[in-house]
Amino acid sequence: MTLRLKRLYGRKIIYNKIIFYHVKILSYLCGMKLTTRTYNISPREQKVIVRLTIKWCRVFFGENHRRKNEFTYYVGPQPKRLLKQYGKYFGCFDCEENKLNVYPEHNKCVRDLIKTTIHEYTHYIQPIRSKYYKLDKQYGYKNNPFEVVARTNEKLYKNCWRMIKEKI
Repeated sequence: MTLRLKRLYGRKIIYNKIIFYHVKILSYLCGMKLTTRTYNISPREQKVIVRLTIKWCRVFFGENHRRKNEFTYYVGPQPKRLLKQYGKYFGCFDCEENKLNVYPEHNKCVRDLIKTTIHEYTHYIQPIRSKYYKLDKQYGYKNNPFEVVARTNEKLYKNCWRMIKEKI
């Protein structure tokens, strides 16, 4: 009789641990929303969101095969020299290094993180070196056709979120 009670008691603990674990995961997943502040999620989670958004962009927009350097991305604080020189940026695309940079401390929430990544990925696809700066001088930053397209693509953030939220 004592042995049987121990077995039942042991199973109860195991079941409670399993249930607690699944409840913890579900509450975490349900807790992550587009409006979740970036300072409430870890740097690792921020990187996962950007990585999954880039994967979504590759499928949805395609890739730029004209670039010589391999595509890379950086998620972290904006370098101080850039901050002093240009001010606060949500992110930027460096066409020389073929590198997409996202600065979570300037993005308020998950939605901004996704929109910034989509915006900068759009620049990765565009012929930045040859045409961007000419168009920037001609039309200005706000009316630059490359920026207009990038801002238009940002509006697809909800489609992206639907696909990536299950994998976060």
